[in-house]
Amino acid sequence: MKTKNIVAALSMMGFLASVSLSVRATEDPVILAAAKQAVTAGDHIAVAKSLEEEAKQMQVKVEE
Repeated sequence: MKTKNIVAALSMMGFLASVSLSVRATEDPVILAAAKQAVTAGDHIAVAKSLEEEAKQMQVKVEE
């Protein structure tokens, strides 16, 4: 039983690591720099709003 839990945990960690490395929220260097430098809750909210705006713009392009 213990071996199954260890294998499951390692598998999940490997999966999450592979997914997190391949996902990139944006290509905008300004937003990427802001996300890396975000410290306060306000910083994170500003980055989130930028990403939401970018997502809205992409959705408009998709609908066109």
